[in-house]
Amino acid sequence: MPTNNYGHAIDESDVAAYAENWQRCLNEDIPDLFYAFDQSEGMTERISSFRISGTTVADLLTATESFGTDFRFYIRLVLKPGYRDQEMIPETPFFYPLIQVASTNSRGLDNENAFIPDWDPNPKIDHSTDSNVDEIPGAGAYLFVENWLAEDHNDLADVFTLTASHNNQRVVSYKFSKDESQAFYNALDAVKSDTPQVSIHLGSSFVVASHPVAFRPVIEVASGSGRGQMLGKKTNAYFDFSNPTPPYPAGG
Repeated sequence: MPTNNYGHAIDESDVAAYAENWQRCLNEDIPDLFYAFDQSEGMTERISSFRISGTTVADLLTATESFGTDFRFYIRLVLKPGYRDQEMIPETPFFYPLIQVASTNSRGLDNENAFIPDWDPNPKIDHSTDSNVDEIPGAGAYLFVENWLAEDHNDLADVFTLTASHNNQRVVSYKFSKDESQAFYNALDAVKSDTPQVSIHLGSSFVVASHPVAFRPVIEVASGSGRGQMLGKKTNAYFDFSNPTPPYPAGG
């Protein structure tokens, strides 16, 4: 595993507290949560990507393997405390998309096996149309992120709000299918000895009946020397096919 380490495991009590912060945050405060000051560039920008690497990836793989073949991955939306005390744009954001793994036999989503990423101020997404089964091409991931960055500042709270038929609830988490979770694990396991990195990109797309909220997170698996050479592909692996909670149940 590499020495550079991004992200870390997060305590169960913090997962619960941060998740509640996200749900209780006032709508008018949400748009400002998605900006941070990039010190290396000397500029404020809208956040769009996060990443884990190093021992955090190793810990995620270990947690996943503890479930055998009965696991799913989740993206859990959380908010660190202190966001209302800021008078200036922070150097690190308060909003984070946790990556979490849980048993497919669970009835709900608990607070175990969750990992909080670090903000990535300089993400890179390729435009390739190449992808394996249960993946999306880099070009598709790029469009989701571009849509997110193009969202009007004043509309950012709406991106996370379900349609009126779902009582305008705020989305809590995203559940990846068992097949896609297995494909994500396979992609990550294949590069575990070669500087593996997992990125979580913020995206948005059209609201449809089966996905009644605009926000769509995208997971990316990459390696230091280039995943394409190792797996016979020209691109990293991207995963997007997840169900939002609500309306879909979190467990199972």
